[in-house]
Amino acid sequence: MKASKKLEIILSELEIKAPTLAKNIDVEYRRLNEIQRERTKKISGELATKINATYPQFSIEWLLSDTENLPAFINNNGHGHVNINSVQTINSQSKEIELLTQMLADRDKIIELLESKIEKLTSVAS
Repeated sequence: MKASKKLEIILSELEIKAPTLAKNIDVEYRRLNEIQRERTKKISGELATKINATYPQFSIEWLLSDTENLPAFINNNGHGHVNINSVQTINSQSKEIELLTQMLADRDKIIELLESKIEKLTSVAS
């Protein structure tokens, strides 16, 4: 997706104009205008970081990528775009977190069991 299209999505979702965005993220309007006019083809890392710092619903990864996917977010007024690939990724990551949490709990039980055995062995040896 072109940087100009991403900027258009950002402005639309925030319901603001480019000069307001520039002021809010502390950059010169000229930088955003260059993107709008497609003189600048990509969003820089610095600009992506500034946008994300003020508007975290726009991930740095999405801002810097060439993907055609829309960002996964819903803005404050309940409208917006939900990227099904991002939802699936989040679900997958949630399952992975649950599995890792269970693995940690199992590991803690094993540690307790081993500590108990060590304690018994050291008391027998004394």
